[in-house]
Amino acid sequence: MRVQAKFTGVIWDTSLTVNNRNPWRLTAQWQHPATQAVHTFRSDPIWFDPTPYVQRESVDVVLNADNPKQYTMDTSFLPKAG
Repeated sequence: MRVQAKFTGVIWDTSLTVNNRNPWRLTAQWQHPATQAVHTFRSDPIWFDPTPYVQRESVDVVLNADNPKQYTMDTSFLPKAG
């Protein structure tokens, strides 16, 4: 199921380190219309600061309707890292 989640910010993820570098992640929230539960989503790691490239209020998230903890955030609108 594809939903529009409210973009809530960019975080620097210090819990993951690869080659002495930490990635950034987009964060978003969505409220399930049936259960009214609020779900928080984080993107996959992004290896450059995406802050200047996020010019939107919402992001697409594809989630498993039976288990919203299984999801992926669509970050295809971001430029590719060089």
